Amino acid sequence: DSIMIYSLHEKTVKSWADHDDIYSIDMMLAINRAGLRWADEHPDAIQTKKDGKRMLHGAKGSYYMVPTKEFIEYTWDIVKRAIIMFRPVTIAFEEPEMWNQSGYSDGFKAEWKEYFKEDWQDPQSSPEAMLKSMELKTWLFERIIGVMYERIEKLAPGTKMYIATHSTVNYNAWGITAGLNHYMATGKVDGIIGQTWSDTIRTPFLYKGEAVRDEYLTAYVDFTSYV
Repeated sequence: DSIMIYSLHEKTVKSWADHDDIYSIDMMLAINRAGLRWADEHPDAIQTKKDGKRMLHGAKGSYYMVPTKEFIEYTWDIVKRAIIMFRPVTIAFEEPEMWNQSGYSDGFKAEWKEYFKEDWQDPQSSPEAMLKSMELKTWLFERIIGVMYERIEKLAPGTKMYIATHSTVNYNAWGITAGLNHYMATGKVDGIIGQTWSDTIRTPFLYKGEAVRDEYLTAYVDFTSYV
């Protein structure tokens, strides 16, 4: 059995790490979110909609982030502390994804100019611009995944690195960009955790022209699409 810790609270970590003779001690960390304090200090890296609204995860607690170079270092600081604190057997990075309606923050615009060697284009201005924004969003997560893998391999040889992700089917339904196949093709991911759960399987899908909600069928399609 394994325990996946989603915290760096010392007492929480110790309560499980002390039982590493019974459990494999793993770690999960969101690779697309940051706490309010860090995000407020780096507003250019917050996923932002066309109307200027910043994209919150849930009602409060964290923002959806663009994986800028600064965000890579923020994420690595958390991972490094976890490795020093309890040396996870596996580190799972959750939800390497960006909302399709994002792409309007200064950080994303700067990444656009560096990647495409041209000025930023409004993703909603044309199908071509939307496609380019999705390409960049995918590449930005390829970059942070690659950096995390290489640094983990150097600091903690033997520690595995997984990606925890919804299915491509679900991401398409929810309007989210995530390049699962691209991430796996880098050779810098040791495994996938499929996040098929109650909310994803309640998403209606079109069947014979009608919106149908069938939790069992949706779960089946979700799980098989990871293969």
